[in-house]
Amino acid sequence: MQIDFTTPALLFSTISLLLLAYTNRFLGLSKVIRELHAGWEEVGKWIFGGSLLLMAASLGISLVEIRMSVGALDIHLKEMEQ
Repeated sequence: MQIDFTTPALLFSTISLLLLAYTNRFLGLSKVIRELHAGWEEVGKWIFGGSLLLMAASLGISLVEIRMSVGALDIHLKEMEQ
C-alpha cells in the first residue's frame, strides 16, 4: 500500500468532521440532561442513594468471598503440610 500526499489531507479533514460530530452529540446529550435535571432531581437523588447502598453491599459480599478464599487456602496449606 502506497501513501502519497493526498492521504494525510483526507485524514485531517475527516478528523475535524468526526470531532464536530462528537461535539454535536455532546451538546445534544447535555441539553437532555439539563432538561431531566429540572424535573427529576429528587428521583435522581434517590437512585444515587440506592446505588451507594448497593455498592456498599457488593463490597461487603466481596469481603465475605475474600475471607472464604483465605479459609480455603489455609485448609489447602494444612493438607500440604501433612
